[in-house]
Amino acid sequence: MKGAIYSRVSTDIQDFTKQTNELKDFAKYNNIDIVYIFEEKESGFNNDRPEFERLKRLTKADIDIVLIWELSRLSRRSIYLQQQVEEFTNKGINIYSKKEGLYTLDQNGKENPQVKFTIAILAAVAEQEVSTLKERTISSKRNKIFNLGNSYTSKPPYGYEYNKETKKLTINEDEANLMKRIFDLSINGYSLKRIALLLNSEGKRTKSNNLWTYTTVFNMFHNTVYYGKAQYRTKSEQSKEGKKYRKKLEFRYVSVPAIITEDVYNRTREKLKSRNSRSNSVNQENDPLLRGLIICPICGYRYTCEKNSGLYTCINVGVKHCKGRTIKISNLDRIVWEITLDICNSDINKETGKNIISEIKSQMENLKREIFNIDKSIDDLKIKADNIFNAAIEVKRNFPNLADLYKDKMNELKPINKDISIYENEKSIKQREITRLEIKEKDIIESRDIVITDKSEKSIILHKVVDNIKIYGYQRGKCCITVEFKNGCICYIYYISKYKFGVDYTWDIKEICDYSIEDKTFTFNEEMNEDLFNKKVAKYIKEKKFIRIK
Repeated sequence: MKGAIYSRVSTDIQDFTKQTNELKDFAKYNNIDIVYIFEEKESGFNNDRPEFERLKRLTKADIDIVLIWELSRLSRRSIYLQQQVEEFTNKGINIYSKKEGLYTLDQNGKENPQVKFTIAILAAVAEQEVSTLKERTISSKRNKIFNLGNSYTSKPPYGYEYNKETKKLTINEDEANLMKRIFDLSINGYSLKRIALLLNSEGKRTKSNNLWTYTTVFNMFHNTVYYGKAQYRTKSEQSKEGKKYRKKLEFRYVSVPAIITEDVYNRTREKLKSRNSRSNSVNQENDPLLRGLIICPICGYRYTCEKNSGLYTCINVGVKHCKGRTIKISNLDRIVWEITLDICNSDINKETGKNIISEIKSQMENLKREIFNIDKSIDDLKIKADNIFNAAIEVKRNFPNLADLYKDKMNELKPINKDISIYENEKSIKQREITRLEIKEKDIIESRDIVITDKSEKSIILHKVVDNIKIYGYQRGKCCITVEFKNGCICYIYYISKYKFGVDYTWDIKEICDYSIEDKTFTFNEEMNEDLFNKKVAKYIKEKKFIRIK
């Protein structure tokens, strides 16, 4: 008889060598010629397994029997296991399970009804055993946590260490001191992003030696473990397809050593809520209108609103020694609002929007064509891979002595699979770009159709129509500001900090100043002298493009 061996383990840390070797010995003693060996590390609850799929493609002409170590190697799901047994039976291929000592076909090659019934019972029992084992494991773990005081996790949060001998959490003094400082910084007014930037600038790293991020700090401030009460999940909702996160439905508190007091934790949460409420209160008249819209052209981070000093300031000023320039909140709010009124109430808004949308549609069409070509290339590679695999099977079937040729054919699949992976990654990038362009198109359509009637909602309107604002370096009290609108319009503001704004919708920055990459400052061209500037100011006043700030 010609046979195939199928060995499977569930995780990378397990090894299928024992299964394969025992089945080889069995085949040797029973005069079975093993022509195929399929081994993989996949969960038995996963029905889509590459090696198992290749085994299923074999026919009666290829093999007479499939050797498995136990029935659960085919599947951990009772119904799916029986379906696979039925599929091989219909092909006339016998299945032998070493642990249970079962053959699915009798000596005459016919289905054995009694064995079929036995497999159904064993499969159902095995599936129930797995479920019961999980429940027992969870129950035992909870007993040790709730009654014996064991740690609720073996992966300790920042500030703690896991003692393998006692199975408990202990405080890491160095990390705990940093945690206390982080909570103090929040109470003293530091935002989550600013805390992350500060820690990174000081060379501090997280538990996994990564950079600190907004999300990392946010999660810490919402983890009750730091005041001595860790949340242990007792019930969760089903995870979404392709996601590992499962929302907590029920939990219990377990005691752990505290790093901070509950009062400090609550004060930090209150500060977070107050900052969030300030960020969301866009209708407040005294709230800075341009919060979150100004981007530093030097470091790329957004500006913060220093309401005490009345200035927009780059978040990295004083932290990473960024030279991003500050500007008075009231001045910039007023000029950008006036420009927005002009843009939204003018024909240039709709005309520019049409041109940008046309360009976006053209870009999306090009991307879709590229994706179509990528799909075609992937299909061609898959066909090629199937042909090579089928050729390898033919070699194995007709020329059993040419083992090296079979291996060479199988090795040819590796670069093809790698190319397929590269193409799929490229396709994913282009699909994300299409999504980004679709969002941009939607923003442009919404922004160009806005008609401003209610000036009480200034901040809402500005955030709908303005894409970003950048402030370029000072030169003798002057700076250049760009306001980019979502409809594609760009405004250039020539600003004298004491009292003047000059606005132009057509100027290119390069026409009025040169940017120095080395010192990251702007030097205004000689032609743009004070006399010429004053003449332009006079022109702006006449054309009502100029706003004087007193």
